[in-house]
Amino acid sequence: PGNEIFKEGDDISEVNYTLQSDSTRTYVNIFDQSGNIVNTIELGAKMAGSYTFSRDGTDFNGNKVPDGKYMLHFGGEGQNGEPVLIDTEVSGKVVGISQQEDTIYLRLEDGREVPMDQVSEVSTSQDH
Repeated sequence: PGNEIFKEGDDISEVNYTLQSDSTRTYVNIFDQSGNIVNTIELGAKMAGSYTFSRDGTDFNGNKVPDGKYMLHFGGEGQNGEPVLIDTEVSGKVVGISQQEDTIYLRLEDGREVPMDQVSEVSTSQDH
């Protein structure tokens, strides 16, 4: 599980998201490392199911944002305006392992660290 993406040049990691029920409006708010909102992207109506979100790395005005980590917060509304539960997952290429106190972390190629107890799959596949 996770909602962080990393931008380095034109390379931007993706987030997988799953809607638990149909949504008449789906959107994602993108925040920088300081917690400032840099963009909101409308994703439209979505049926319950899993999707992949990737972004172009721009702010509200279409300007490229600096390299670094960004947090994504997805929102959805049902037919009567009720909130729709949206789960998010991230993936990435593992380049290292570390231990901090009693927790083992996988270090990803883009600098993110994921606690091992939150990892749902490790694969030798080149797709991530």
